[in-house]
Amino acid sequence: MKRVLLASLLVAVFVASSLAQSNTANDYLRSARARMQQGDFAGAITELDKAVAAKPDFTQAYYTRSGARLLSGDLDGALADVEKVISLDSNFKPAYNTRAMIRLRKGDYDGALADYDHSIAVGWLAYESYIGRGNVKRARGDYDGAIEDYGAAIALNPKSPNAYLNRASARRHKGDTEGAVADYNIAIENGAPDPSAITPRSGVASEAGGDKHSASVERHTEIHAEPIPDARIVPNGATTEVRSESQQRRGAAMALADRASAMLQQGDADAAIEDCTRAIEIDPKLWLAYLNRGSARLHKHDEAGALADYNKAVEFSPQSPIAFFQRGSLLLKQGKTEEAREDFDRALKIAPSMKPMIERELKHATGTSRP
Repeated sequence: MKRVLLASLLVAVFVASSLAQSNTANDYLRSARARMQQGDFAGAITELDKAVAAKPDFTQAYYTRSGARLLSGDLDGALADVEKVISLDSNFKPAYNTRAMIRLRKGDYDGALADYDHSIAVGWLAYESYIGRGNVKRARGDYDGAIEDYGAAIALNPKSPNAYLNRASARRHKGDTEGAVADYNIAIENGAPDPSAITPRSGVASEAGGDKHSASVERHTEIHAEPIPDARIVPNGATTEVRSESQQRRGAAMALADRASAMLQQGDADAAIEDCTRAIEIDPKLWLAYLNRGSARLHKHDEAGALADYNKAVEFSPQSPIAFFQRGSLLLKQGKTEEAREDFDRALKIAPSMKPMIERELKHATGTSRP
């Protein structure tokens, strides 16, 4: 009888211990989610480390940690976590969309495409998955395929500015400025607080052409743009469309800033400056609006205004290599060679692929290509 009681007691202790362990892991998860909502990703990761230590097969903890790592810029860690999730549960739908986002950021276009295909096939976050797959296709130069996917996203949510914004980018790459500007106009209308106060634009090319400076802005802002402008990682790690008013406004501001680049490409610097100024009124911290307005001002030979805008672009996006490149190019033009080299060095640390362009800029201005 004593043995039976002892065995029962041991079982009860084991069950209680297991429940306590599980509850501890869940407590860490809840704490991590609260920290993520506050933007404390490092703190969230620390809590999630404890969660998976307490419960090594805790799928939701690994998944949430992948989101925290993604948002903190640790792509390799995020990828390892989401792959752990898939190894634990291959039917965990959100993991494929998140892995696609990570793979896209890492330049693994084949892997990202496969994951977005899977997400679309199983019906998970179709709107975001179509935009994501469109971004992969755009990055690979398949602009027709990208336009088709952005169109599918628009069909699912015709009131969001961001699908139009992405489709406009693909159309610009194809040389369809008129179609691109038409999409920018809709994106602005869908997101601006007062679209009636914003001048509609036409994409019909003017006789004047853009300059070298504006062309470089166009090329590199496309490369370094966020893959899914209207997606974020919610506390449980899933990607989801942000429908808040502030995000809608940001989409409109982005559309204005991008439309400004198209206007500058056509040689209409005044329209570009007006659009960027409107974008800044909507979103005062939108670095791209300052960057493009700086280039438009430089087009009009306003170097002081351009430098002020480039300074703002760097302030609000200190990880943007093109912001440092543009400011460095202007400083070089002004004879401030050492300051320019500092900006070029910063750009290279963020984007080593910019080295040939920087070397050409230096060689043209100083006769030497040493960054």
